[in-house]
Amino acid sequence: MKLKLVSYLAPNWFWFYEAVAAYLGRFLKTETQIISGEGDPLLELMWLQDEFDLAFICGLPFIRYCQMVPNHLQAVVAPVMRSPRYQNRPIYFSDIIVNFTWTVASFQPIAFSKER
Repeated sequence: MKLKLVSYLAPNWFWFYEAVAAYLGRFLKTETQIISGEGDPLLELMWLQDEFDLAFICGLPFIRYCQMVPNHLQAVVAPVMRSPRYQNRPIYFSDIIVNFTWTVASFQPIAFSKER
């Protein structure tokens, strides 16, 4: 049996995903293969449905994929960052970075429809 992994996360951290794959291979006493996803994870995961065992993927594409293909992927781990901002929880932030001269002080939440 070969454990097949794919990463759709930051390529500069691929060494880390390789280390996780190596650890899993040692722990499970099996060969591992990890590849870097090349395109949109939503589209690639649709085509590769049964060609991988584990995927490193960001939260938004994961949720969207699970809405399109229910009960196919299951989240098993989430990172817990060390900064006090995360309060020792696996929480996700999206930051908006703007020029310091911008006068807007806040955003109002808006609802997006699934239709484009």
